[in-house]
Amino acid sequence: MAVALPLVQGRANGWPLWGWVCLAAGVLGLVGLAVVEGRRPGATVPLLPSRAFRLPAFSVGGAVQLLFALGMQGFFLVFAIWLQGSEGYTPLQAGVVTVAFSVGGFLAAPVADRLAAAYGRLALAAGSLLMTGGFLWVWVAVADSTARHTGAWPLVPGLLVAGPGSASSSYRW
Repeated sequence: MAVALPLVQGRANGWPLWGWVCLAAGVLGLVGLAVVEGRRPGATVPLLPSRAFRLPAFSVGGAVQLLFALGMQGFFLVFAIWLQGSEGYTPLQAGVVTVAFSVGGFLAAPVADRLAAAYGRLALAAGSLLMTGGFLWVWVAVADSTARHTGAWPLVPGLLVAGPGSASSSYRW
C-alpha cells in the first residue's frame, strides 16, 4: 500500500511530500523484508533461491521473460489508449478488439509445447518472428489510419498472427 497509494493518488494531489516519503518507505520496507528473509536460518525454504540467479541460463531466461512481459504490457497499454483516445472506442470495444490476440494465442497454445520440444530454440525464434510480424501488421494499419478513422478489421489480422507467435515464443524459456 505504501508503494501503490502514492502512485495512484500522487498526480491528483500534485505529488505532495507525504507521497514521496510513503513511496520511499514502501520500497525500503520491501528491500528490508528481502534482506531479513534472505538471512533467516533454514526455518523455511525460499520460493526462489537467490543462487538460481548465478546460473546463466536462468538469469538470461528471466531477463528475456521480463523484457517480453514489459513489451507486451507496454504495447497493449498504448494500443488501448490509442483505440479509446484517437479512434473513439469505448473501453469495452477496445477490449473486444484485443481479444483477437488472445484467440490466436489460445489456438496455438496446444501445439506450442510440442513445437518447442521438437525444435527447441528454433521454434522460439520462429514464434518471436511471427509475433513481430503480427505487430508490424498492426503498426502499418495504425500508421495508415492517421489520416482517417480506421475500423477494427484492419487491426484484427495482425493481432491474430501475433497471438500464436506469443504462445510459441514465450513457451519454455
